[in-house]
Amino acid sequence: MTLPFDAASPARRSRIIPLSEKELARCLPPGISPILRELSGSTNTELSELAARGTPEHTLLAAAEQTAGRGTRGRAFFAPAGTGAYFSLLLRPGASDFSAARVTAAAAVAAAEACEALFGVDTGIKWVNDVYVGSRKAVGILAEAFSNAGFYVILGIGANISPPEGGFPPELTNAGAMTLSPPPFSREKYIGETVSRFLSFQSPENMPRLLEKYRSRSVLTGRRVAVTASGTEAPYTAEVLGIDDDFRLLVSRGGKTEKLFYGEVSLNLEN
Repeated sequence: MTLPFDAASPARRSRIIPLSEKELARCLPPGISPILRELSGSTNTELSELAARGTPEHTLLAAAEQTAGRGTRGRAFFAPAGTGAYFSLLLRPGASDFSAARVTAAAAVAAAEACEALFGVDTGIKWVNDVYVGSRKAVGILAEAFSNAGFYVILGIGANISPPEGGFPPELTNAGAMTLSPPPFSREKYIGETVSRFLSFQSPENMPRLLEKYRSRSVLTGRRVAVTASGTEAPYTAEVLGIDDDFRLLVSRGGKTEKLFYGEVSLNLEN
């Protein structure tokens, strides 16, 4: 995605505090091996390429800027220099044990809790993978599973911590940041907080706690939404009933309850 201004200009870069590999390593929990890039096309793509060559589980790749970041359904993810935290974590679960919904939900709750703890903001989660601050999306999550060299998962998280110089592009009408204060801010600490909280939700005994936290932050429950279940089906209107025990979205459509494993849900959070 291209901005109508040059967010990566030399003048802007001179005001950006670089990411610190030493600080990142200090903030991460034990067992996480960090790789730091000032510039990456996509941390998910780059880490996936490393994973295919045998990079061990819990390798984390963070970048100060992405030029080809990806969101769900192939959308571009806006990730300019110096404004956010962009990182991907390599997971190697057993293929039979993997649940994309559970991993995404754990990442969403972890990212939301890190926002609350570090920035003092109230957060909500829009099923399945967006964290909102007020009526604006502040964090996006993309979990991708691969089986080209053994089974592995790349969990990507991008957080808007400070607004970019000149604002967000006009097409990102729902984008927002966690704080309106200018840098410096600790992107390293945000990454560490998010990863620590995510890992804490991986044990089976913590699943009820994760489900409760995910449900309590749902911004969709009780609201009417437009649902796009697939690329071939026309959108339909439904009422959101809640989240089931498998992190599926429960909706009422024509008097019948449906469970959504995947899909896209739209509503205007300002109304």
